[in-house]
Amino acid sequence: MSITNKSIFDVYSELKEDEAQDLVKRLYKMGHHTPFEHASFTFGIENISRSCSHQLVRHRIASFTQKSQRYTRFGAKALASGSDKRVEIEDLYVFPPSFQKHSSILTKYRDYLELGRRLYEDLLSKGVPAEDARYILPNSTHTSLVMTMNFRELMHASSLRLCQRAQWEIRSVFEEIKKRVFEVSPFLSEFLCPKCEIIGYCNEEKSCGRKPKKES
Repeated sequence: MSITNKSIFDVYSELKEDEAQDLVKRLYKMGHHTPFEHASFTFGIENISRSCSHQLVRHRIASFTQKSQRYTRFGAKALASGSDKRVEIEDLYVFPPSFQKHSSILTKYRDYLELGRRLYEDLLSKGVPAEDARYILPNSTHTSLVMTMNFRELMHASSLRLCQRAQWEIRSVFEEIKKRVFEVSPFLSEFLCPKCEIIGYCNEEKSCGRKPKKES
């Protein structure tokens, strides 16, 4: 289909799906990615750590609305549920898989988190504002946020965060993002992949072995 001298409305209304996909593929291969900025996705992301959210917001071409630690009481929902100590702690914080390999470290970690939670509650009970009490909360604290990102930036972020050498938690977030995009458009989800799949080689200092390193 030729789009020469056609109005924007005519192009939009007449372009068939297979033609649109062919056009997207051509633009992608040629490196003309500006049109991808007109498509955007909004995700509700829950129960990730503050450590992970700090990585997310480094992708600056996006909009974020994160759960406040100033206006919401940390752990209020879990504490009101009446769950036992083990479930309560796991409902409030992220437990890195590497910790699971060391029972002694895991025990110390749980004790540390419980001590911090009790201190947080003590501070609030003594009238310390939540905006000050939050200073003792660790990076593993659960948080939730809404993220809106245009598809061009989503491709870029995925190219970095889907790398096998990316930190495990944010990689799992983007693996889930790719699944959600697939539910909306299997075609677009194909563009969310590690950068080595795009450039054909690994340009990281250390390779996971998925693709060969570029010869110097």
